[in-house]
Amino acid sequence: MEELDQKRKEIQKKSKLRALDKSNNDDESLSFFNSDIGKIDKKTLAVLIEGLKYGTLVSFKEFDEFNSIRTPGSTAGLDLNKETDTLYSFKGNITRGGNERRKRFLVKVTSSRMPVVDMGVSGINKVSVYIDTILTDKTQTIAKYSEIESWTDIIRQSGGNEIVERISLNNGLNITFENNKLIKLDKNFKNKNLLEAYQDFDQDENIGVIDIETFNNDKNEATPYAIGFKIKSGSKMFYLDSYNNPSEMILDCLENMLVKENHNFKFYAHNMSQFDGILLVKSLMNMSNNHDLNFNVHSNNEGKIISLDIVKKIKAHKKIIKISILDSFLLLPFSLQKLGKVFNCEISKGIFPYKFINQGNINYIGCIPGIEYFSFASFAQNEGAYLWGGREEELKIKALNEYQKYSQEIQGNWDCKKETLKYLEKDIEILYDIMHKFNNTTFRDFQVNISRIRTISGLAFLIFSANYYKSKSKPIYFTKGRIEEFIRQGYYGGIVDINTNYTDFETYKYDVNSHYPNAMLKPMPGGKPRISTEKDLDKIFGFVEAKVMAPSTEELRVPILPVKINGKTALFRNTVVGIW
Repeated sequence: MEELDQKRKEIQKKSKLRALDKSNNDDESLSFFNSDIGKIDKKTLAVLIEGLKYGTLVSFKEFDEFNSIRTPGSTAGLDLNKETDTLYSFKGNITRGGNERRKRFLVKVTSSRMPVVDMGVSGINKVSVYIDTILTDKTQTIAKYSEIESWTDIIRQSGGNEIVERISLNNGLNITFENNKLIKLDKNFKNKNLLEAYQDFDQDENIGVIDIETFNNDKNEATPYAIGFKIKSGSKMFYLDSYNNPSEMILDCLENMLVKENHNFKFYAHNMSQFDGILLVKSLMNMSNNHDLNFNVHSNNEGKIISLDIVKKIKAHKKIIKISILDSFLLLPFSLQKLGKVFNCEISKGIFPYKFINQGNINYIGCIPGIEYFSFASFAQNEGAYLWGGREEELKIKALNEYQKYSQEIQGNWDCKKETLKYLEKDIEILYDIMHKFNNTTFRDFQVNISRIRTISGLAFLIFSANYYKSKSKPIYFTKGRIEEFIRQGYYGGIVDINTNYTDFETYKYDVNSHYPNAMLKPMPGGKPRISTEKDLDKIFGFVEAKVMAPSTEELRVPILPVKINGKTALFRNTVVGIW
């Protein structure tokens, strides 16, 4: 975790935008990708050869002389067609391997000067650049031409100016020259695109559930005293009175789950990330000397547990048994009580005196605990109500009625162990019913199993990529590393400022419904990412690093453009460099 935090701080430090003085007009301050552009300039012939200035024209006689000193048959790739090809000699400084050298290159231009009226194109040149290569072995020295770059030049006439649009596929460059002067350079990044997810052929029935009941000890720490799990064949319960400590009880439960019939099962625990998962990992660590299980904890960027893989090796058969414990709350972020109603579960959750249980009374048998030991919130939850709007007294009456109903159901003395295991079994029955119904729905409607992913957002993405995404017609490209870092700096979220705290006259407040969903219906930047030196904002649809001079207070009373300074979003004055 410390390593992740350190890395996150380094990124934030690197990403920090610089507030500049008004007098600073140096374009070098816009430097996020300047180093990338500089490297391209020094080593790329597609940039060094400006527009149609391919070099000094080489006659076919001179070319024949070049060939005369070459090893016979070694000039493959330079076959010239005298009707369409032209050869040039270009000398330039090029940086390779960290060293700058002046070299001579041969530039082969295959021209098509037939006007293409519909495109406004006056000509198309296919260009290949070659360099002398000397190969030496034990018997002979072979000299030949090797192609090192190639591109296509599209020539247009615009307002009396000659525009050359250069497309270089092998290095991802789109370059524009006007009258042989570079005016724009775009660098396409080689990003992998998202592939369609596969649809499942069969519905996954290997889904179980697990739950833990706890009490708070003297240190107010959650202490497990009962645990149980359920699969299709039935359920098993474990109670603390049969064990020396809670960790031993939990380990026995896991060992019972790790049987060959349960291999590759997914067990769901509700709120596992912040409760059950912590107790399971703690027990596995405490009992490390008493088991040979291997376990792997998967967490998200915030360090929360999202799944736990446990593996048992069967030495006699050289096989393994693996189970995974997942968080159902990350898929269905609602209380178990509400989910039971949504999914029409036959069993209801009920109530339980959580506040009554402690280390000394887990085997208590006697009078039913008083209503004060039951959580009032659980009564409200059972009624599907909340403690607002003046309904507190009404809910207290309902709570009393429910408590009396529960008391009447108890035959004789109240048995803590019996009632705990009954309550625990209800919980796992409800969760088991919910998860199987949820998986039935997603498989029926979208042909995917919920067990393939961990979160509700992951499930939405899986459904999209397996059913609606078309990688060939509308590919989505991954943006990682520097590109992602750059784009994220252009996200600011909603700006909420209070500009007037008090008025002594009639005042109106306005709000906009569904502002974000509406904005998402508008065109959004997408496709294969690229960096560009374009400075005309009317020609840009994407994220821009720019130096902005904000209007003065007299010109604009409230600033409206956000920027991140020292990690905080601010509406700025003066001149600032930022990404928008």
